Amino acid sequence: MTDGDGIPSFWQTRLGHIPTGEPMAVFPVDNAWAFSRAFRPTPIIVFVGRWERTVPGPFPSFRSSGEFDSFELVFGGSVIRWFGSRGPAHGRAEVYVDGELRAVVDAHADVAEDEVLLYERADLDPGVPHKIRVVARRASQGEGTRQVVQRLEAVVPLSYPVEIADARSLEYSTIRAGEKPVPDPRSWIPVVPQAIVPRTGVLLSRGVLRDAFDRNLRYLRDCLASPTWANGIGWTEWLPASNEGRMLAGIANSLRWESHSDLRESMHSIVSHARKRKRVDGYYDFYPEDEFALEWGRFSERKNYDRVFWTRGMLAAAEVGAPGADELVRELYDWFNSIDSLPSMLFGSNATNGLPGGPLVYLSSVGRSEDLVTTVRFYDQDYWIEELGRSEPLAFAFYPGERPHCYLLLGLEAFGLEYLATGDPRYLDALLGGWKAYRENFLHVGGVTTLMERDQVCLPKSYEIGGYPLGELCGAVFWVWVNQLLQSLDPTQEAYAREIEETILGAVLAAQDREGRLRYWASLSGHKHPTNCQSTCCEVSGSQLIARLPELLFSLSGDDIFVHQYFAGVLETGGPAEATRRIALDSTFPYSGKIRLTIQGAISAFVLHIRVPAWSPHPVEFWLGEELIGVGIPGEYFRVERDWQDGDSLVFDLAPRLRIAPYEGIDQAPGCDRAAFFFGPLLLALTGFADESSALPISIDNAIESIEATKERDLISFPIPGMPGLRLVPYFEIEDHPLEVYPMLSRHDPA
Repeated sequence: MTDGDGIPSFWQTRLGHIPTGEPMAVFPVDNAWAFSRAFRPTPIIVFVGRWERTVPGPFPSFRSSGEFDSFELVFGGSVIRWFGSRGPAHGRAEVYVDGELRAVVDAHADVAEDEVLLYERADLDPGVPHKIRVVARRASQGEGTRQVVQRLEAVVPLSYPVEIADARSLEYSTIRAGEKPVPDPRSWIPVVPQAIVPRTGVLLSRGVLRDAFDRNLRYLRDCLASPTWANGIGWTEWLPASNEGRMLAGIANSLRWESHSDLRESMHSIVSHARKRKRVDGYYDFYPEDEFALEWGRFSERKNYDRVFWTRGMLAAAEVGAPGADELVRELYDWFNSIDSLPSMLFGSNATNGLPGGPLVYLSSVGRSEDLVTTVRFYDQDYWIEELGRSEPLAFAFYPGERPHCYLLLGLEAFGLEYLATGDPRYLDALLGGWKAYRENFLHVGGVTTLMERDQVCLPKSYEIGGYPLGELCGAVFWVWVNQLLQSLDPTQEAYAREIEETILGAVLAAQDREGRLRYWASLSGHKHPTNCQSTCCEVSGSQLIARLPELLFSLSGDDIFVHQYFAGVLETGGPAEATRRIALDSTFPYSGKIRLTIQGAISAFVLHIRVPAWSPHPVEFWLGEELIGVGIPGEYFRVERDWQDGDSLVFDLAPRLRIAPYEGIDQAPGCDRAAFFFGPLLLALTGFADESSALPISIDNAIESIEATKERDLISFPIPGMPGLRLVPYFEIEDHPLEVYPMLSRHDPA
């Protein structure tokens, strides 16, 4: 177990000499106790859910209080055992070892029994880390869900927070000493993306994305009317560089697609002011440069977050021709790459913000190898890269570098960019493994993140609905960016386009109000949070993404064109020496799945790859006039290669239907089920109640049949049978009314 440079992994160091003998017992303790002492070498069982003590004492038994409560332990050695109990209130338990379902244990019994060996495995590889995870499920007959943990036994039981924190400390000491090795840039082998997003030439013609784009233009103009570009001071004095980056990124990315003379003039003015402000050595001079040496406190966020979002905005301005913008980026990074405080960049608030800065600049028109060398030497964390490569969700939950939250996704973005720059497969492994771990453990329906910046640990698969703010918009934005990166590497992997689609419709559009202002948090129960115009981080990232919406529809690879999304828009390709080709996508998506693609312009041969979404209920027929030219399989891309004629129209119907997603998080409702509903990819929410909703008179088993027949003509609105006024409507359309994304359902069919 070594990384690409032959550096021993921290797991190999930890597990290189496995002791022999009988397994050791691990007794359960409260999460709060265990996590507060995470730097003590005590093996801990991580509990997810509403676990309760069953007996007093220093090492009590713990019992689950609801379905989907779970526990897990990381360990070494070949043996793992789980001791618990059986009884009348018990249910079944799913036992996962290293992510694979290995057994379903039935702990239900008529007579209570303690100290039962419920699961054992003794044939595991002793030289690598393992993890057991047990999930409480309802009994096959009855309502019992209880599971009890009295002890686990393993040869080398481990505390994951301790192990990863030790690995971090060891690597950070190497970084601080300036001793981390960096490969010779001449050894880098850049990776050519399989497809690229259009940098210009896409027009959103109508529909929900066009509306969001226009509201964002209004937001930008409203901001420009204020001397702070915000309502009052907001975050503008604390993080002034990102405030400048917010305006530049929003304006410049809008100008990629259409002309707005007033916005272009404002962009030029901002860049001109930045040039006058900067020092002769390239420093952008928002605040004293010694703040780049801060290792704690709110101002330590400036050296990473503030710098990188300024970088994004200035690079966007350079792309659309703002005079001097590219020089400002180059001069700042010449200064940054040589400062004495580089060894302390990972120390401070939200330090993961800093990871993408160097790769973004390196891959730009003004990039130099020093930009990437700085990132590799002072930001790359090999222990974390390795854990993400193993798809370990605890590497998110217990990230030891700083508060774990959705900004860890910027690490995935950085590793994707570093892979493109160097070809090092470790980065691709971390990107793919991190994508899998995040998607399967920290992603609510609609692209809403559960990884939040808070004092408590955000545990895998907890999927909390309320009790604390969740769904920071930044997480949704970064998730889109990560999936865009992966889509460039594998444009026919339908899952990436599907994640982008669901996140835009669920999290991003729902965050924007009618004036274009953005919410910081999502709300899946109760009322939506108020919107802001204060230059918050969610505005900085969110307004940029909305300005970039046109690039999500298509991607290009030579003569191949990939159609990823179905929102109405027009793609125009061809340079000064080429004939113009236009592809017009006409739809009212997501309200209807009927799509028409019309080819306009010069006669030519090219290949269309059209996504057939996994949510489509059946194979999709593609018609060219009266000719059926093929059938696309859900979850794949339909390939059409032909000599296209001006006016050719390809017509197909995705036929979205009502879908149900049973809730599997820890906020279970006693005696009821919870579930979210979708219309195709579109997240719905229950509304029409006054304060609190009660369980609907339908069950998971008959919900689709009961509700689908009530759909109102030409609307996405599903009245609930027997509940006057209650209906399921698109989540993003709800502004001021109470809502439930996971309404309660009757456990059994009332009939």
